Amino acid sequence: MKKNVLIINSSDEDIYPLFETLRALNDDFLFSGIASYFNANSRSCFVMTGKKYSYFVGWFVFSNLASSIVFLTIYPLYFLVYSLYLMVLTYVRKIDVVVCISLFEKIVFSIPARLLGLRLIWIELPGEDILLEGRIIRSIFKINSKFCHKVLTYSDYSKEKLKIVGVDSGKILRLLPSIDIKEEAHQDNLFNNMAMKERGGSLRRFFTVGVIENLNNDSNIGILFQAVKKCIEVIPNLQVIVIGEGDEKNNLVWMAKTMKLENVIWFVGKQVRLHKWINNFDSYVCVKNFPTLVDLTIALKVMYARVPIIAQRHVGFEEQIVDLKGRLSTLVDIDNIDVVAKKIVEIEQKVVARDKIGQLQREKVLKEFTIDKQIAKLREAFN
Repeated sequence: MKKNVLIINSSDEDIYPLFETLRALNDDFLFSGIASYFNANSRSCFVMTGKKYSYFVGWFVFSNLASSIVFLTIYPLYFLVYSLYLMVLTYVRKIDVVVCISLFEKIVFSIPARLLGLRLIWIELPGEDILLEGRIIRSIFKINSKFCHKVLTYSDYSKEKLKIVGVDSGKILRLLPSIDIKEEAHQDNLFNNMAMKERGGSLRRFFTVGVIENLNNDSNIGILFQAVKKCIEVIPNLQVIVIGEGDEKNNLVWMAKTMKLENVIWFVGKQVRLHKWINNFDSYVCVKNFPTLVDLTIALKVMYARVPIIAQRHVGFEEQIVDLKGRLSTLVDIDNIDVVAKKIVEIEQKVVARDKIGQLQREKVLKEFTIDKQIAKLREAFN
């Protein structure tokens, strides 16, 4: 008989790669979802479920002392209400497993789930540990972690952070970001004649730097533009392709024009079929200081396409991106304009090392980051 799994998520973050992995488990488990009542994007993630429910989160900034004290004051009310809510859902949906994704549900639903005898799984999203800066919330998080059976995390970097907070290391299971190799191979065949060109060949008119990003206020794309400005004299055929939409798009277009880069930087909007664009990149830049699950997944697609990636160091990319130390290292301080500019030039000039990194990255994806391996880990955790 299939187990019933209840996914609880109040995050505003786009976590479609996780739900693509969960969807592959539909033959083994029946999924239902609870998401924040005010978060339509979060609720839409549960496309693979038969039932969707909503709940009220409230507005708390846990790194703020006053906000944390307010939360502690009304926590008993949350505990009572959501214990009853979960009890009803467990009875109606015959729930066996509860999966908590965001911080709020981990500290609200964990104890009720265990009191009801349910298996409790936490999924720690990349970068979520920065929410545990306040002393009060760290203590609450640590206490509730004792009630969960497994904590799934996407990097050794996050694993070490969790251990520092006080999570039992025996409960932590490493879950890697992943891609569906069959789908990537299909896209390879589909776009091979249409989009692929020999890197470094005579038909190559431009050296193309790719960016795939939500164009919002926390984006570092402006820093990349300044780095590109410094590269123009050395790489006159440089062009930058920016894929994505967001509130800051018009401001970034204006910025490119004021820097006289309107013929260098091209905004192509949101693209459904990323493969044909990625295959035309010579280099890719992840502009985030703290990568999200989507960033890590896109990086895998770029690695599979044999494209070198410039990204922030010391935030978990070391476990994923190939680094040819002594020849070509692409993990840098992404806020440093001069360093990013130097790295773009270095990748353009070191053709042999660039091709070697591309080859090794594809091999690493095939060896470690396939969706089949992650499905097996989830199946183990849920059982």
